[in-house]
Amino acid sequence: DALERPPVVVVNFLVHDLWEDHGPTRLLPGRGRPRDLERPPKQANESAGSLRSTLAPMPAGSCVVRDSRLWHGGTPNRRPYPRYLPNLEFFSIEYQRHLEETHHRGRFTAKCMPKEVFQLLSPRAKKVAADLVALDSSSVPRGVKANFVQPQGRALKEQLNKILNDLPIGGTYVFSGSSHQ
Repeated sequence: DALERPPVVVVNFLVHDLWEDHGPTRLLPGRGRPRDLERPPKQANESAGSLRSTLAPMPAGSCVVRDSRLWHGGTPNRRPYPRYLPNLEFFSIEYQRHLEETHHRGRFTAKCMPKEVFQLLSPRAKKVAADLVALDSSSVPRGVKANFVQPQGRALKEQLNKILNDLPIGGTYVFSGSSHQ
């Protein structure tokens, strides 16, 4: 049964040591399995145990392999510098066919491999990755987004309070944050 296999397997890589106060990923064990139609609870409604169910401490060089359906989320980063957790996503052939059949467009179907990288692959890997090659390598996004690290939670509230307190009487401020802020 294809529903028993993960449609997407995610591998997260730790590029630096990760501690409990550095925004580790938390997991809700036993949730997100096939046919689990419930939505994850709001963080305010979670048990104290699930809020502490984090993947930390972990040393740099570690990786986490997980079914993408597993309920997970971030925790506050209380350190003065960002936490990075790059990842790779591997799709099952059934899920890839589903995306093609439904004409899904988006980050899961983007041509994301530069030709130069494709040329370095083994013959077997080239066969598997042939549909990922971008026609124009310059169209493949690279690097870290300029606004990748943004304040959230208490840090965002404190930043906004300072901006608003510093406004002159009658002044205005337009906030255009993401849905996570």
